[in-house]
Amino acid sequence: MYLNLYQKYILELLEEYSGLLKRQLEFMVKRFKEPYLRDINGYVHQLNRFEKVQCADYMGEEALILPGRKIDGNIIAAFDVMMEFSECLIHHELGNPPVLIRFFISPDGKREQELNIVPVPKGRESTAVHYAEWYVINLADNADKISYPPSWIFVIQDKQQMSLIKPKAEYSFVIIENGKPVFYEG
Repeated sequence: MYLNLYQKYILELLEEYSGLLKRQLEFMVKRFKEPYLRDINGYVHQLNRFEKVQCADYMGEEALILPGRKIDGNIIAAFDVMMEFSECLIHHELGNPPVLIRFFISPDGKREQELNIVPVPKGRESTAVHYAEWYVINLADNADKISYPPSWIFVIQDKQQMSLIKPKAEYSFVIIENGKPVFYEG
C-alpha cells in the first residue's frame, strides 16, 4: 500500500503514543503537515481497510490504535493538555516516567521552553514534587546556562492535591473536567 504524507504522519504519531483520538490526529496533521486539509476521514478509512490501524471507541469518541496496542487514557488526557499550547508548539515526544509527554514551545518565536506533563494519582504527590525538583537540579548541573528552566504541568484528580504539590520549579495544575483540560496556577 502506498502511504501519503498524512498517513505516514498518522502512523508516526501512533507509533509514538500507541493510540490517539481521531480528532487529536486530525489536529496534529493540520498543525504540522497541512493546515487547509478538510479532514482525515478518507486517509483513516484506507489505513483501517489495509489493517495498518484499528478503530476503537474511547469514551464515546473515535480512536485509532496500531494493531495489538491499547489506548492509554493518561496519554489521551496529556495529549489534550499539550494541544492547548498548539499556537507555539514546536516539538513533542513521549517522556520517561513519570513524565508522560515532554513538549517544547516557543512563545516568542526565539527561545524554546520545555514543558513536562506528569499525571499525579492521589497519594503520589510527594513523588511528583521530588522528581520535578531532582530534574531541575540535575539539568542545572549539566548545563552551562539555562534560558528557560522546564515547567511542569501536573494532571491531578482533584483540587485537594494542589496543596500537596509545591516543587521549587515553575508549575501549574490541570484537572480533566467533562473531557477538557482546566488549568489552575501553581
